[in-house]
Amino acid sequence: MTCRRIACAVLVFVTVASGVSRAAQAATSTPIFRVFLKSGAALACWGEYARVGDRLVLTVPIGEGARTTYEFVSLPVSRVDMVKTERYAEAVRAAQFAASRGETEYAALRDRLAAQLASIEAQPNAKDRLATAESARQQLIDWAGESHGYRAKEVQQLLQLFDSAIIDLRVAAGESRFSINLSTEFMPSAPVRLRPAPTSRESIELALQAASAADADEARTSLLRRARSAAAALPADDPGTISLREAIDRALSATIRVESAYRRLDRDVRRLAAEAVDRGDVLAIEALRGRVRSTDRQLGLQRPDDVAALFEELDRAHDAAAQQRLVLDHWESTRDGLVAYARDTAGAISTLDGLSATLTEIEQMSGPPVTTLVTAERQTADVVSNFATVVVPEGMLVAHSLLGLAIEQADIAVRTRHRAVEAERLSLAREASAAAADARERLVQAKAALAAAMQPPKAIR
Repeated sequence: MTCRRIACAVLVFVTVASGVSRAAQAATSTPIFRVFLKSGAALACWGEYARVGDRLVLTVPIGEGARTTYEFVSLPVSRVDMVKTERYAEAVRAAQFAASRGETEYAALRDRLAAQLASIEAQPNAKDRLATAESARQQLIDWAGESHGYRAKEVQQLLQLFDSAIIDLRVAAGESRFSINLSTEFMPSAPVRLRPAPTSRESIELALQAASAADADEARTSLLRRARSAAAALPADDPGTISLREAIDRALSATIRVESAYRRLDRDVRRLAAEAVDRGDVLAIEALRGRVRSTDRQLGLQRPDDVAALFEELDRAHDAAAQQRLVLDHWESTRDGLVAYARDTAGAISTLDGLSATLTEIEQMSGPPVTTLVTAERQTADVVSNFATVVVPEGMLVAHSLLGLAIEQADIAVRTRHRAVEAERLSLAREASAAAADARERLVQAKAALAAAMQPPKAIR
C-alpha cells in the first residue's frame, strides 16, 4: 500500500507540474503596486513601498509612457489601510514570481522530489524510506513558503498525498505512537484581482488623491505641480480635461493659501510667545493656544503635525513665562534697594566723570599740573571713603565690583602721577597711565552694568 501511494504521489506531482502555470500565462506585464488609503483611493506605487516608523514612503507615477514622471511621497501610516495594501502587495509579488521564475523553480523542484520519491522503493530499510519521504515533504513545504502561493492548490494536494504515505511508512518503520499533522497551511486564499496600470488621466487623478493624503506642504505642492504639468499633455478636446485641470488648479491654490496661512500662524505665534515670555505673561501664552486652535479649525485641521509642534513650543513658552514671572517678581521686590544704590553711588560716578579730563591727560602722560593732581587726590580720597559705606543689594553686585575698580584705579592714577612728577620717574608715569586707562574703562562698564540692573531682567533663551 505504501509503495502504491508513493507511486501515486510521483504520478500526480509529475502530471500537475507538467502544465503551464495559469498565473504565468496571465502575467503579460509586471503589475504595479497599490497603496490603499482609508479614504478609499488606491494610489499607484511604482515599485515596492517602504515603511519607516509611522511613515509609508512610495513613488507615485504621474502621466503615461515617455511622459511619466515620478514623485517621492511620504504618507502617515494612520491614513493607509495597511491590511489591504499588504494583501495586494503580496498578490503583486506572486504575479511577478509566476511571470518570472515560478515555472522554472517549480519544474526544478518537481524533478528533484520525483527522483527522491522514486528511490524510496529501492531502500531496504523502513526508517530510511520514512526519512526520505519526510525530507521530500519538508523541501516542498520550504519551497511553498517562499513562492508566494504559486501553485498553492496543487502543492496542497501533493502534501496531502505525502501525509497519507508517511503515515503508512511510520507504521512500517515500527512507530506505534506519533502525531498526525494534516497539511492545511497552503490552502490558497481568495485571489486578489490585480488592477491594470493607471492611464495618464487616472494617474493624475490619483496624484490629486495622494496630495490630499500627504501631510507635508512640500510634498503636496510638488505632487500638484507635477499633476498640472501632466494634465497639460492631455487632449484639449477631452470632455474631462478642463474640469481635471480646474480641479488641480483649485487644489494647488488652496494648498498654497493654506500653507501660507499656517506659516504665518507659526511665525506670529512664536514671535508673540517670545514677547510674552519676556514679560512673564502666562495668560498671553494661554491666549495663543486658543488662537492656534481657532485658526487651525478655520483652515480645516490640515496640518496636525505642524500644529502639534506649535503646541509643544507653547508648552515650553508657558514654563519659561512662569519662570520669568518669578524672576520679574523677585526683581520688583528688590527694586527699592536698587534705586537706593543708584542714588548712593551717583556722587561717586559724578566725581569720576568730572575727573575724565584729568585721567585722560594722565593716560596720555601729558599732564595735568600738580595743583590739579592735588585737587584730584582729595576728590578720589573722599570717593573711596564714601564708597566703603554703600549698602550693596544682590542685583548690584556686578556693577558695584566694576565701580569699585574704577574708583580704586582712578585714585591710584592721580597719586602715582603725583609721585612721578615729584620724582621725575618715567616708570611711575607709565604706571599712572595704565591705571588711568583702566579706571576710565571700568567706569564705562560700571555704568552699563548699573543701567542693566535697573531694567527688568530678560528671559534666558
